[in-house]
Amino acid sequence: MTTFVGSEEGLHEFGHPKHVVVSALQSWAQFQFEARRGALDKQSIEIADLQDGSVISRKALADATRTFKKSFTGSGGRTTASYKPFSALLKEYQAEIDRLTARAKFSESAFLELYKALDPLPDPLPLLQRGVEDANLVAELQQRMSGMEAQSTAMNLNLGERAEYESTFEHLRAQVHAARAETEDHVRSAVAAAQQSFMEAQHKSMEAFEARDAELSNQLAATSEAHMAAQKNAEALKTQLFEVQAKLDTMRNANSSQAEMASEDLGITREENSQLRRRCAELENQLAREARPESFAPDANVELASKDVEISHLTEELESLRAALVSEEERVSTTVEALQKELAVGEGRIAELNSKIESMPGVEEYEELKRRTETLKALQLEDSDGPIDAEEGLEMKMLHRLRALESKLTKTRVELMEKDEDCKEAKDKVAEMEELLADQKALVSRLEEGINSMTDEKTADRDLTMHLDSKEAEKDDVTMLAIVTDQRDRFRTKVREVEDESRKLSEALSLLKSEKENLEADNVQLYSKIRYLQSYKQSSGGNSAKSPLPEEDGSSLQKYHKVYEETMNPFTAFNRKERKRRVNELSTAERVTLLAGERMLGTRFSRLFVFVYVILLHLFVFIVLSMSRSLCHELEESQR
Repeated sequence: MTTFVGSEEGLHEFGHPKHVVVSALQSWAQFQFEARRGALDKQSIEIADLQDGSVISRKALADATRTFKKSFTGSGGRTTASYKPFSALLKEYQAEIDRLTARAKFSESAFLELYKALDPLPDPLPLLQRGVEDANLVAELQQRMSGMEAQSTAMNLNLGERAEYESTFEHLRAQVHAARAETEDHVRSAVAAAQQSFMEAQHKSMEAFEARDAELSNQLAATSEAHMAAQKNAEALKTQLFEVQAKLDTMRNANSSQAEMASEDLGITREENSQLRRRCAELENQLAREARPESFAPDANVELASKDVEISHLTEELESLRAALVSEEERVSTTVEALQKELAVGEGRIAELNSKIESMPGVEEYEELKRRTETLKALQLEDSDGPIDAEEGLEMKMLHRLRALESKLTKTRVELMEKDEDCKEAKDKVAEMEELLADQKALVSRLEEGINSMTDEKTADRDLTMHLDSKEAEKDDVTMLAIVTDQRDRFRTKVREVEDESRKLSEALSLLKSEKENLEADNVQLYSKIRYLQSYKQSSGGNSAKSPLPEEDGSSLQKYHKVYEETMNPFTAFNRKERKRRVNELSTAERVTLLAGERMLGTRFSRLFVFVYVILLHLFVFIVLSMSRSLCHELEESQR
């Protein structure tokens, strides 16, 4: 049907199609093509004869010219005899010019005659194309008619089945809409449940982290307190042990001094006893010598007995002191053993507490765990409206987080409403397109009816006239032509706007590039001057030669060091020129492809974007092909 409309547009420039056909036939009948062909054959024969004669005359003229040259050079200059062949040669040239003029006039008259005859004639190509297209269209429509007759018979037979198919299709469409709504509700509920579960999991993890932090803090505090108490007990036990040892030393010193004093007293007593015994012996001897021993013996014996009693008392006292010393030593030893046991128990307790402290996480681990907990809180309770102070409590942070989530939920709902409105607009557009499609189908049906009525006529002229006189088809075609023209004009305006923007951007880009190149050249020149001044300063030497150059960072000078070295390196400049020359030798398409490839593959993000885009494009093509295949299969099954 598109070919038919295009053919009709090709004939609109001649006026009414019927008048075009009639006027074209009359014009070509008046042209008398066969008679004109015979006249053209005669004229072509005459022109060929004239061309042959012209070739022969040119050969003769060339021979005469060579003869004249030989005779002119042989005579040795200008003589009277040399002018005669020259006049003859000039006459031959004049005759050749007359013949060429006559042949040109004959050709021009033949061409003008043919042009005058062809000028009023219309172009037969659109008519012939239209005839071929109409013939093809008639054959195609006849085939369609036969196929449609067969389909109509089949459709009449399967009308009941089609009604059932339509009812089933409507039922399936309702089920699809219901399933789609149910799926959307299920997805929304699943998203809400997932958000709720995620929030609960986050709250639980936060509570677990906080409980773990509090437990570790309590354990660390209890361990620190127990460690401090154990240290205090150990220090108290050590002080008690030192005091007991000091008391024991003092008691030992006192007992040893008392024992020494008792032993000294015992020695003194023994010496006195020995002296007394010696004195007694002396006295006895003296008494014996004096022969009056009876008067002194009782006194000596009494004194000796008293001394023995005193010695026995001193011995008993010494024994009692020794027993007291032994008992005191035993008591002190038992006390020392008890204190040593308590000290061992305290040391064991201290070792146990130290082992517990070592097994527990240290200060660094506690700080690391605390830092992770704070980081997790910051990540989970991050507020998009602004930062939250560290002094605020967990409830305030949760409140800020809840407000942020509510704002996000509100934004999401607004976006969902906008999407619903867009969906409604799209549905309205689809309905409009369906109405337009129905109108087009009605137009096609009317056109087919017109073609069916055209096939009953005998001649192609009447068929063409009857079909082209259809006013409704012309109105529809004009409407479609106006729509296409408006779209073409809109696209042209958009293309012009885009071209203007592109031109402006290209001009701005060229200006920026030129400014950049100028700035780089100026900076390279400044860097070369700095290098020259530095080399001059180094070569001059001495404190007086050190000029007060401004000290800059290495980055400000090293920035153009590479560019300066490249400008100083002739191979780099040559390679750059060669690359620029090769790029300029490329065609426009190749240059655009090269620049686009360098621009697209120049950065990491662009390469990643191209990779993802290619993958998504292949997936989209695969999905579309699979869907089209399934739809074709369903259509084939429905037609069967």
